[in-house]
Amino acid sequence: MSTVLSIYIKNLAMNISKKLLIVNVAFFASIQVYGQDSLAPDFYGRININAEMEDPANGDSSTDIVSNASRLGVRGGTEINDGLELIYQLEYEVNPDDGDSNGRTLKQRNSYLGFRGSYGTILAGRHDTPAKMAQNRIDLFNDMIGDIKNVLDGENRVDDIIMYTTPNNSGFSASLATIAGGDDENFTNSISASVSYENESFYASLGLDSEVKNKDVVRFGTQFYLGNLTLGVLFQESEDTQDPLADDEDGSFVSAAYKIDQYTLKIQFGESDQKALGKEQLSAGFDYKLGDNTKLFTYYTHFDADNAVIEADHYGVGFEHRF
Repeated sequence: MSTVLSIYIKNLAMNISKKLLIVNVAFFASIQVYGQDSLAPDFYGRININAEMEDPANGDSSTDIVSNASRLGVRGGTEINDGLELIYQLEYEVNPDDGDSNGRTLKQRNSYLGFRGSYGTILAGRHDTPAKMAQNRIDLFNDMIGDIKNVLDGENRVDDIIMYTTPNNSGFSASLATIAGGDDENFTNSISASVSYENESFYASLGLDSEVKNKDVVRFGTQFYLGNLTLGVLFQESEDTQDPLADDEDGSFVSAAYKIDQYTLKIQFGESDQKALGKEQLSAGFDYKLGDNTKLFTYYTHFDADNAVIEADHYGVGFEHRF
């Protein structure tokens, strides 16, 4: 984005975020507790495991068992007064194959405490940014080797976030988040925002990051729901805020999914210079539903870039169960 536009967007977002913090304080201070009716905690989870073979262009092939963001969580709420509910969620990634790369069994995902009412939802904790959530379900290989985070900036889950989301109004909704960062831990250092619209046949969104993990990001995403066919397109521009001489980096993704009874055929392609010069990613696969909460899947993902070390093919087959 141009320097002038970047500065304008950043200043606008910072002014809005300061007002949001004032509104948040006033909102919390105005809460009156008339009674508390707790909702039973909902325990949930997902196990997603596959066998994967990696065949790099410059090296020997290898096979491994991979856990794709398998998770356990608990969420619930308590009615504070008429029309206002306290909500919470604690969610952790688990790696039933061998733990994560640091040997840990649990890794924190979206975890927060907040309030939900007729004026929207406010939460604080650790969460995906509004800009990340703006891509909706365009990424058909989310949490797998074909995840768009391997090509594009902006796929951030951050600590120390305060986020407000408006109620859904005839398909329109918006989110604004302030994120602590820097030496002074100032909540106006980093801003993320999004606005979206969705109906039965169409989805569109605009997402913005300002100074989030040293990046300014603007992304536009859209999906078309055409019966059994779903098409998705994502365009993005990213700027390194720590390097004033760095060029803006464009990126894009396209995806398509087609359902035939219990089968879903999927394909997507993306390219950008945001993770590596000339990086491209192609993924294809299909899912087969064994039941409402269980599926088998297989996939193929190819990486290519100006750096030949990145070039590799990935083949996988696995299963997923939700509970």
